[in-house]
Amino acid sequence: MVRRDCANIYSAYNFWGVLMTTDTMKRAFYKIPVLGWIARDVAEGDKDNIWYAIAALAALWAICVMTWGLPALYLPAVVAAPVMLVLLVLITRG
Repeated sequence: MVRRDCANIYSAYNFWGVLMTTDTMKRAFYKIPVLGWIARDVAEGDKDNIWYAIAALAALWAICVMTWGLPALYLPAVVAAPVMLVLLVLITRG
């Protein structure tokens, strides 16, 4: 049961019409097997955990480049281009 008296303005209704506050959304994200564990460690753990997560992502990217070659090297940049365009539009809109 969700408390209605909370002062949380960041809330949304899910598919079934249940009120989802940021606390319940965060708990739901933390339950995702690998990503949730890493996110919880970075958010609530030791301050050095962010550096371990960045090193793990860099190592994963290096393994992908060794496995698939150049497409694994340049596809993140191709994907990031439209994302940056959307972010620039959002920034200029205010």
